[in-house]
Amino acid sequence: GGAASPPQDAAARVSPRGGSSNGSQGVAFATLGPTFSDASAQLVELMRATLRHAQEIGSAVGEAERTAERARAAVSAADEAKTDQESRIVEAEIRRLMKGHHSARPV
Repeated sequence: GGAASPPQDAAARVSPRGGSSNGSQGVAFATLGPTFSDASAQLVELMRATLRHAQEIGSAVGEAERTAERARAAVSAADEAKTDQESRIVEAEIRRLMKGHHSARPV
């Protein structure tokens, strides 16, 4: 005879130990299928989908970081290009607005 096949409700499980260095819990995946092979295939597809999702998140974070860097560069360029007269006008306007803001507070 051949090797015994797993029961109908066999499960394929991956449960990484330890988690990250900050003491968080690990991530666990579990799938159920009519055979071990079906459960394993489902688990692999789940892990691939999770990896694709993580890559999409990484890509979005990278784009956000590049956008923030461009914004910082634009602010820096604007700060360097302003004249002393423009700075005085802006500071006076900020003081005027803040004075109006403080006087509008309820007592």
